[in-house]
Amino acid sequence: MSTTINTSFTASEIVLTCNIGTIEAETDAQNVSVTLVNTLNPSEYILLIVQYPYNGKIQIFEIGRLIEQDLSSRGLSFCSYKLMVGDASLEFTALCCRRKLLSGWITNNFLTALPTQIMPHDSDFSIHFPETDNVIHLAVTFRDEDGRIGSCSIQGPDSLSNVTEFDYIDICASVNNATGKACKELLFVTVTSANRSNTIFFANREHCHRFTFRNCFNAFDDFYLCGSITESTKVDSEYAVCNGIKTVYDRSVSRSYKFNTGVLSETEAEALTQLVESNETHLYIAKALRRIVFTGHSLEFSDDNASQRRAEFTFEMADGTPLPPEVWLKQRTSVNTVFTDQFEDSFL
Repeated sequence: MSTTINTSFTASEIVLTCNIGTIEAETDAQNVSVTLVNTLNPSEYILLIVQYPYNGKIQIFEIGRLIEQDLSSRGLSFCSYKLMVGDASLEFTALCCRRKLLSGWITNNFLTALPTQIMPHDSDFSIHFPETDNVIHLAVTFRDEDGRIGSCSIQGPDSLSNVTEFDYIDICASVNNATGKACKELLFVTVTSANRSNTIFFANREHCHRFTFRNCFNAFDDFYLCGSITESTKVDSEYAVCNGIKTVYDRSVSRSYKFNTGVLSETEAEALTQLVESNETHLYIAKALRRIVFTGHSLEFSDDNASQRRAEFTFEMADGTPLPPEVWLKQRTSVNTVFTDQFEDSFL
C-alpha cells in the first residue's frame, strides 16, 4: 500500500489556518484511515475517519477549521500538528488566522490587530510573535525632565516565548541608563524584531477604557478605546393579585452598557470589528480583568472622506454584576471647544 499527501502549502514553513484549504491524497489502497493530532497530545484525535478513494484519490476538507477550534480550546495561537493518511504522514506548524491573509504576512507582522496604537501614559503593553526565540529592539522617543525631546535605541529582552511583556517604568529606566538623562515620559516606542514592527504612542487620554480580547490569531490584544458609557437597567417580573393587593414575583434585573466611541482611525476601526467578533473579551476594571459579553453592535464604516468613523456597541458583565460606577460616571471636563477628548485623537 502506498499513499502520498498533496498540499497547497509548504509543510516546512508556518502555515495560516485560513490557507490550509482542501488536502488531497493519492493511494492504491481500498480505504485509508485519516487522523489529525496535536503533537502536544498525540493520543487525543482531533480527526479520526476512514475514507474510500475515488480513482485513487481522496479529499480532506475543513482541516483549518478543526485546527482553529483546537487552538482556541487550548488558548494557543500556533502549534505543531500531524496528519496521517494511511501509511503517509505530514507534520506542520499551523498559526490560527480567521481572516484571509497572504502566507508571507507572518514574516512582517506581529500577532495583533493594531500595528499602531495610542495608549494612556504609564500603560504597560505586550507583543505577540508567530514563533519563539525572538530578538527584540526598541526605538524610544521621550521627553526628559528639562522638557527636551530625545530618542535612543535599547535592546529588548530576548524572548523564548511567543509573548513578551513591556513595562512602562522599566523602559524609562532603560532610557535613563542608555542616555544618562532622566526620562520624564515616553512619547512613542517602536518595537522591532526581524522584519516586524509595532509602534505604541503615549498620550493623555481621558475616559479611555482598556479592552483585552482574543483577536483573529487567538492572541490577546489590548485595545484602549475612548468613548462614553451609558447604563441601562431592565426589570422583568410577573404580577399576581390577591385580596386586591398586587404582588411581584419572578423578578429579574439585568444591566447592559452602551459604548459610544469617539472618532476612530482606520486601524482602530479594523480592530473594533475583531473586538466584537471575539469569543473572549475582558474589560480592565480596578486593576483586574473582568469578562464581558457583547449583546449588540452597530459598526458601519464608509470610505467617504467626509464621514467620520464612529461605532456603538452594547455589552454586559459576564457574571451578571453591575459595572462599578466609578468606571463610567466620571465627570467629564468642561471645555468650550470642539477638540474634546472624543475628537482630539484624530489630530495627534
